[in-house]
Amino acid sequence: PYLLSVNLPALTLVQEDLTLKDSTWMQTFQAEALVHIQGHLTLEDLNAFEELSLPNLNYIGEIIEADSGVFLPSTAQFDFVMHNSNVDAVYLPNLTTISGDLKWEEVFRGERYDLPSLTGIGGDLDVINTGLEVFDMGQLTWVGGDVTFDQNYYLTHLGTPGSGLSSLAEVLRDLTLT
Repeated sequence: PYLLSVNLPALTLVQEDLTLKDSTWMQTFQAEALVHIQGHLTLEDLNAFEELSLPNLNYIGEIIEADSGVFLPSTAQFDFVMHNSNVDAVYLPNLTTISGDLKWEEVFRGERYDLPSLTGIGGDLDVINTGLEVFDMGQLTWVGGDVTFDQNYYLTHLGTPGSGLSSLAEVLRDLTLT
């Protein structure tokens, strides 16, 4: 009677938000063909979640078509949020840009969060009160808002060569590490 696993192999686009929330039982969500989420990606109040697998997702946010037929990012910001959840693994190997915030708050498990191609976050990067031991966004070069790392008791290193935030060159607002 409870939804444990979701696999949508033909899904390529979510026109607005993708939200997974309020589930004691859901363990996996997979969408191998998903390339673009035009709204927010939210994982919230998931108690037994093991894996989010979106291997071809490359952009979270709106893209608008210019008169010349060229597609450009919108100025609207859309977020990737994980809140109050037990999430073992996030696999987004082709995600390059999040137009809004990346907020991971009260995420109590975290064996593997793979975002190896992420180069830009248009809004804030908040990693607060997590169980993360390793944080690796070695390709991330810019954040358009604040960067905050707070109360991550198992996270002992950031910015070691080839990992962490070793490529971060620009933070356009506050940088807070506690």
